[in-house]
Amino acid sequence: AGEGTHNFRSMGDKRHVFVSNRTSNTINIIDQVTLENVGTIPVPGGPDCMELSADGKTLWATLRWIKKVAVIDVASKKVIKLIPVGRSPHGVYFYDRAPNM
Repeated sequence: AGEGTHNFRSMGDKRHVFVSNRTSNTINIIDQVTLENVGTIPVPGGPDCMELSADGKTLWATLRWIKKVAVIDVASKKVIKLIPVGRSPHGVYFYDRAPNM
């Protein structure tokens, strides 16, 4: 993974996990079988904790250094929205979360 690795979240496909890297401002997609990085998503502001929407289409990540939450389109691997929140956001959870398969 990248510098400042902090957290991980299953993609729900029984093979891949998202790994947040606060220092390198990225989220990696790691193949749990080969242990290889199969994708990198640039995310500004120190991505920290993550949650996957119930439909698996968006990944939400707290951005520790810039007081925001990023909404990331999983298919395009791009940040589609930044939501202002309070100081040092740490943790995000959806009641109707995607399953940890």
